[in-house]
Amino acid sequence: MEFNKIRLQTNFSDDFQLVYTDSNTYQYKFANLRWQPIHTILSFPLINPPTFSLPITVPNALGRETEYQAHLAQVQNLPNSIHI
Repeated sequence: MEFNKIRLQTNFSDDFQLVYTDSNTYQYKFANLRWQPIHTILSFPLINPPTFSLPITVPNALGRETEYQAHLAQVQNLPNSIHI
């Protein structure tokens, strides 16, 4: 399991955007039933981190979001008397 930290990136005007930086990667150890960090990235500053990634802006390649949206549209078109 991997966690990311949300940070703020400015462009030195009045605009800013949220970005994320790497954090810790954990592995579940069944021998002692605990999550243990296996990879730790040093902490980055809250504003303008030197290394960051932008959140995704398009659905993933698997297209699951499109599939769920199509299913939601079908359900919304059903009569109100039908229970799913």
